[in-house]
Amino acid sequence: MSNKRLIVGVLVALVLTLGYYLLLQKLQEKYPSLRQQPPQQTATAPATAPATNPSSGSDTLAPPGTTAPATAPVLAAGALRAESAPAAQSATLGSSVRNDPNFVIGLYLTARGAGIDQAVLNHFRLDVKEEAPYSFQTPYEIDPQNTVPLATRWISIDGQEVSLLGDTWALEVAPTPASPSATYAITVAGSDGPLVRMRKTYKIRPKSDPETGGYEVAVNVSFENLAGRPLTIKSAFNGPTMPPRELDYGYDKEAVAGYSDGRFTVLERHFVDSFTADQPSFDLTKDDKGQAFQWAGLSTVYFNAFLRPDPQEGAPAGAPAYIGKVEARAVNPEADAQHRAIVLVFETTDLKLNAGATTTLPMRLFLGPKERKLLKNPHYSAAPLGYQETLISPSGCTYCTFQTLIDVLVWMLNGFHFIVRDWGLAIIALVLLVRLLLHPITKKSQVSMMKMQKMGPAMEALKKKYGDNKEELNRAMMQFYKDQGATPILGCLPMFLQMPIWIALWQALNSTFELRHEPFLFGLTWIDDLSKPDHLIAMSSGQSFNLFFLHISGLNLLPFLLGVAFWLQHKYQPKPATMTPEQAQQQKMMQWMVLLFPLFLYSSPSGLNLYILASTAFGIIESKVIRDHIKKREAAEAGKGPTIIDGPPPDRPQTGKVRRKEPDAPPKKGGILGWFAELQRRAQSLQDQQKKQAKSPKKK
Repeated sequence: MSNKRLIVGVLVALVLTLGYYLLLQKLQEKYPSLRQQPPQQTATAPATAPATNPSSGSDTLAPPGTTAPATAPVLAAGALRAESAPAAQSATLGSSVRNDPNFVIGLYLTARGAGIDQAVLNHFRLDVKEEAPYSFQTPYEIDPQNTVPLATRWISIDGQEVSLLGDTWALEVAPTPASPSATYAITVAGSDGPLVRMRKTYKIRPKSDPETGGYEVAVNVSFENLAGRPLTIKSAFNGPTMPPRELDYGYDKEAVAGYSDGRFTVLERHFVDSFTADQPSFDLTKDDKGQAFQWAGLSTVYFNAFLRPDPQEGAPAGAPAYIGKVEARAVNPEADAQHRAIVLVFETTDLKLNAGATTTLPMRLFLGPKERKLLKNPHYSAAPLGYQETLISPSGCTYCTFQTLIDVLVWMLNGFHFIVRDWGLAIIALVLLVRLLLHPITKKSQVSMMKMQKMGPAMEALKKKYGDNKEELNRAMMQFYKDQGATPILGCLPMFLQMPIWIALWQALNSTFELRHEPFLFGLTWIDDLSKPDHLIAMSSGQSFNLFFLHISGLNLLPFLLGVAFWLQHKYQPKPATMTPEQAQQQKMMQWMVLLFPLFLYSSPSGLNLYILASTAFGIIESKVIRDHIKKREAAEAGKGPTIIDGPPPDRPQTGKVRRKEPDAPPKKGGILGWFAELQRRAQSLQDQQKKQAKSPKKK
């Protein structure tokens, strides 16, 4: 009873707390003065970045909110300086127009560090309730100067380092409709004049590109030696920034790196939760097996942003030899995981450059969705990329299933969607098909459980007979199970056999990009996005709170329906016989403990909850059908009458054929018809007894 009260108390607290937050939200909308004002941020990006230690060759993130001097410091003899352009010129590649027929990406470039100011995927929306296209790859607000995507951080020449994050690069080649590419350049000079001319070129691919589908941007960084002597050059640059969070709660944002042995790609993943004040960074240069880095980036459950440094021209295929270090750093490791920002820093090796020579570092940037048909094409799936490995969600038991099964289930899900034209109905159809395929296993399990349910008195008799002799009691129980054709293992085995399928279904639903922003039942229900919780009443954008282990951003209805379904399933599911009062009490407790499972699924995507609800509902119906079938069969076996030799018809000779008379169907009970049926049955029984007595020989 105490567990029942605890669960009821949690549900009541959930409803009251959610009601309070919704009421507060309405009051804040009506009376804006009640809204708590956020703290004001300090100054934004300065004109120049803080100088790093010239001799160390390393760089550190500037503390959030700090600024650099507006003018460059006086250079010592032999120090380096960057010759910034007099005016900052931006450039735009591709298109940000919704569903543009020629380009899928709109890329906005900035002169600050020759990085990316914004990227737009024009075929997708950022929010289901808005028409604005999906935009990301912007600097983090907490540190906009140091986190510009793909901006060059610093350059070191012969051991002397200068920061480039605050400098303005010149737009050397502007994009044209005929040539969707842009080139930025900057010159680094010393006390004896210009030393190195750096160039960075971005080239976007069209939507019609058969290999990339238009989601890959070519990025080339070149160094030209302007000095009259050989130089040793080293540089560092940012990777892409994190795509916007997709899930309200749970595993979503992560840093990912790919490692390959030439045939297979292995991932190393670090969720934002793992970046803490004690460990604010992770070295991604090599994995735990010593395999070299191939690519790295940041990812959410539905979008990827990866940078692949390709080998230089003439170099052997595989890991790029010019990348010496790759590191994932937390900009604000002390913040909560939901607002934690991660930046990737790529650092080159020492590049030897003769006088007048130029070296180019080729790279490709992937900015796109986790669509199976896209990531499984030959270009993205072949080593060393292997981007399709990111389709598997790292949360859950990934070792309890296998990729082929997931692919088959996704293929069937797409097939059902082609027929019913609704992803929610496709999920229900898929669950129904899986239930039908597993019906023989489920039926055997139910039959075994019902047999064991009726063995309670026999088990109790064995316990009294053998007393405390547990060895003899177990031996007698196993023999009894064997004689009755039942085994406890059979009741649990089907569940374990179904586990790979259940987990594969969960993985398939959790990694199916097509469910994103898709409504249930053609938009006729309150579920407008199967990839997010089913907000019957949603809180304002960005508002949420935690209650115990729950993350709540609105009132969700599906978890409560799940609770009812789980309770009904547990109530009517056959249970093994209880040997002790403690076991009986545990079964009663479990009837209420099942209500905790919907609480764990409260913030799960509505597509996943819809799958579990449909599976549970079909399971309840299936269990009732099996129980009714077993009861009818047992009633028929119990009511079989004696074997009777029928006499031949008057116009036919005696054949002596023996047949078993089928028992009469049990009469229907209730009402006058039931009373007449019972009366007729009794009359027929008396007639049969009289015939039997007449045929039996009389005693002398």
